[in-house]
Amino acid sequence: MQRIRLNWLNTSLWIKSLIVVGIPVVTLLISGLITIMVLRQTQEADELLEVAMKVQTELQNVRTLLLDAGTGVRGYLLTGEDNFLVFYQKAGAELPQTLNRAISLLDNDSEQLERLMFIQEQIEQELASLNTLLNYASVLGNEAPETINGFILTSQVVMDGLSVQLQQMQDVQRTTLDLRETQKIKAIKRFYIAIICNALVGITGGLLGLWLFASGITARVRRLDQNAKRLARGLPTLTSITSEDELGRLSQGLDEASKLLIARESDLREAKEELNLRFTELTERNQQIMLLNQLSAALQQCESTEEIVDVVKTKAALLAGNSSGILYLIDEKTQLHKVVGAWGNKTEFTDSFTHRSCHVPKQGQYYVYKPQDKNVYCSHIGSAAPVASLCCSLETQDTVLGLLHVTHHRALSEGERQVFGAIADRAALSLANLKLRDTLVNQAIRDSLTGLYNRRYLEGALERELRHAERQKKSFGVIALDIDHFKQFNDTYGHDAGDEVLRAFGNLLNTSFRGEDLACRLGGEEFIVVLPGATLTQSIQSAERLVEQVRNMRVTLPGGLLEMITISSGVAIYPDHGNSIKTLLRKADAALYQAKHNGRDRVEVSTAPPETNYGDSASRALK
Repeated sequence: MQRIRLNWLNTSLWIKSLIVVGIPVVTLLISGLITIMVLRQTQEADELLEVAMKVQTELQNVRTLLLDAGTGVRGYLLTGEDNFLVFYQKAGAELPQTLNRAISLLDNDSEQLERLMFIQEQIEQELASLNTLLNYASVLGNEAPETINGFILTSQVVMDGLSVQLQQMQDVQRTTLDLRETQKIKAIKRFYIAIICNALVGITGGLLGLWLFASGITARVRRLDQNAKRLARGLPTLTSITSEDELGRLSQGLDEASKLLIARESDLREAKEELNLRFTELTERNQQIMLLNQLSAALQQCESTEEIVDVVKTKAALLAGNSSGILYLIDEKTQLHKVVGAWGNKTEFTDSFTHRSCHVPKQGQYYVYKPQDKNVYCSHIGSAAPVASLCCSLETQDTVLGLLHVTHHRALSEGERQVFGAIADRAALSLANLKLRDTLVNQAIRDSLTGLYNRRYLEGALERELRHAERQKKSFGVIALDIDHFKQFNDTYGHDAGDEVLRAFGNLLNTSFRGEDLACRLGGEEFIVVLPGATLTQSIQSAERLVEQVRNMRVTLPGGLLEMITISSGVAIYPDHGNSIKTLLRKADAALYQAKHNGRDRVEVSTAPPETNYGDSASRALK
């Protein structure tokens, strides 16, 4: 040991410098390489994390496009509107590109890649099926509408299955994302450990140099020590050493590592903020889709316009907090937009307005008022312009039904505007369907010429009245009516004149009886009137009053006033003349036959026994 000490003392300074300084320099270089290796691992972990995020985003895009495709086809098949095909066509154009991007990102994940390839095949098959369905939709819709409904349900099931598979892939991808975030954190920890070790080596070398060499080398080593400590705390390094020796190169390496670390931390913060923003947007989009699904389900259950208005108010209020809105519907008589519902704290609005008071007819289906648009807001808003407002037209196939107006203290996002527009579209479709249903029901039970109930409705009404009379132990009257010499009217004046007579007689029947009485046209010039709760005397009085009113009725034709019109009437009453509908109709018809036999323009009451059958035109009409 003593010999070694002597040899060291006898060694020249440059050799000592070479030995004492060389050892820590080499150690520092090795530490630097390790640091770079760890840094590369960190970069690789960051790249893998970025790929995982992109895959997650592309999978979500596939789900969204797939939902748009299914919704577009079903909307087109249900409504026949070409606007819905825009969603299908857009989804069909973007889905292959989105799938290819997702596949290219999964090159290093064979299991996920295999799943996605399988889903891609299913999506292509489903899109082909939807395209075939669209090609034959018009034929199937006319010949076999139930087949269209079956295809729609099948498509919904397939779409739901694909959505579930994509959700499963997203769950696996989310697990991968968590794993890679963990790997990245571990890599960063190793990087910091390497930096700390590097700092320790620098400190040791500095102490050794301080003991052996002059304060000049010690000062440089102290500077390196300070930079290493700052780098370990994530702070930028101090002024680097400008020499060309090993200490200077080490200082430059620390500076670059510091800059790279700071840049990476900044990139990570930006990536995290972007990811949080994207997650928030996706969450809002998911909530909006759920809201629209709930709205559609609720609207399908609505049986009246009032129920539709309540559903729209409730769902629209949930879309944007602190928003206010008004729902207008067009009055068919006045053609004015009139308020049918409102929500929020908006107190000033116009109860009714013409279409010229809104910019929607000029701008399209939607009009957005922004704070910078001075003096360009719709006049129906009121005197005080809101911060922002949205007008959505309720229309189907160029038929305007109303307007949905929304105001807010802040500007509405694009997503919110789209959802409000979707609410307006769905509300308009429900209103149109309700109106169509009422029209079809009215056409099914009303005679188109006279506006009276038809014989189909009479069948059910008589059955109900008979059961009611049996339970309540009450009577009801049946009056059979026939316009006298109606064939002669047609032969003399033409069928148009005959139609005018029938129309005038129908109007008279609608206004001459009680609200609970039922007037029906069986066909031709034959009519039936049912008088619930009426006695025989009351039924005879009603029939005689009607005969007198018809005598005084005048029908105006292009050639002048039509000569006096008369009717014949036969009266039967339950239960005096029969306990069944068939018997009552035969008795009333027999009395009518008797009235015509006795000279027409009169009322006859059934007196024949139940088995007598003078005539059965009314009963035959109901068979």
